[in-house]
Amino acid sequence: MENIHKNILHLEPSRGLLDDPNGLVQFNGKYYVFHQWNRFGLDHSYKEWGLFTSSDLLHWHHEGSAILPDSMLDKDGRYKKLRHLIQFGDFYRLKSPFNSNQAAWNFVSKDKKEVLVMNFNIMSQAQPIFTKTKLYGLDPDLDYCDESTGQIYGGDELMEAGYYDSVMKRDFTSEVKYLIAL
Repeated sequence: MENIHKNILHLEPSRGLLDDPNGLVQFNGKYYVFHQWNRFGLDHSYKEWGLFTSSDLLHWHHEGSAILPDSMLDKDGRYKKLRHLIQFGDFYRLKSPFNSNQAAWNFVSKDKKEVLVMNFNIMSQAQPIFTKTKLYGLDPDLDYCDESTGQIYGGDELMEAGYYDSVMKRDFTSEVKYLIAL
């Protein structure tokens, strides 16, 4: 049964609460809008990222879930834990989606003891190539620990050599790293 009250001029998923649409991207003739989404209810008790796509900015298709809170790091609301870095940290764009198939940026706390890195792969490739991400704004004399893996990197290493990105096997995938100085 079609919803006769469904918005036509505004983005609206088939169910749940849409919140904070952002991240409008145009790539290869297609438009993408990411949004926070509670697909289970009409409140803010749960959040994931949903995705709409369009070829003409008039007709939109809701693709469903784009990023799920599917790890223990997300259980208490990862954004709330890291909001201070995003709001008050120094922002560095590392890779532009206009120059490659990837986008990446990092946020660094003012005391350089916390780093949040976000990598995005736009389209997957049948034969992926290995890529690296080099960070900016770190203290070259500090060591940093990746909270999720326990891997330790030197600040100078992360800025000069970088680290190998994970091979992402799906379109529109992302990876987030949270690094803490030791």
